[in-house]
Amino acid sequence: MIPLKNKERFHYRLGRRLWRCLDIEMLDKYIFALVGQFILLDIETSRDKEECVGMAKLCLRAGERAVELSLFQTARSYITHGIKLLGTNCWRAEYDLTLALYNAAAEIAYWAADFPDVHKRVNAILSKARIFEDTLRAHVALIQALGSNDKMGEAVQKTLVVLADLDIFIP
Repeated sequence: MIPLKNKERFHYRLGRRLWRCLDIEMLDKYIFALVGQFILLDIETSRDKEECVGMAKLCLRAGERAVELSLFQTARSYITHGIKLLGTNCWRAEYDLTLALYNAAAEIAYWAADFPDVHKRVNAILSKARIFEDTLRAHVALIQALGSNDKMGEAVQKTLVVLADLDIFIP
């Protein structure tokens, strides 16, 4: 019943009101309804950096909850939206949040058997990670994807390299 030209702004305002009104417990309970309001938006609707970061955090939490419920396609859309909200400078401006979103994206791509996307997300993490420990989740997603894609030899080799980097040597 909302005119098409007003729909985006309506959902944005509704989402912002919900976000402001809900305490942490209620926010977690209604995370899908809240993030659903923002997902309907064009990314450019919110230009406030702090708000975009807050929305990206909500998208990450909604994605994690969706994974817990085995709603992988839904989780993927939340995580992808969260990454888009952070923009092009995300690795410098919001490193920890970006790392968490990309790790979640790589894992969800693995569960969805989208192996090219796993490689894309893992490569982004490996190129931007500050320390080796930040790459471990990405390595696991990649190794699982390789194993699931009938590349067991490559998965074993990758595992041995990662273990060696952790000073664990297997003959």
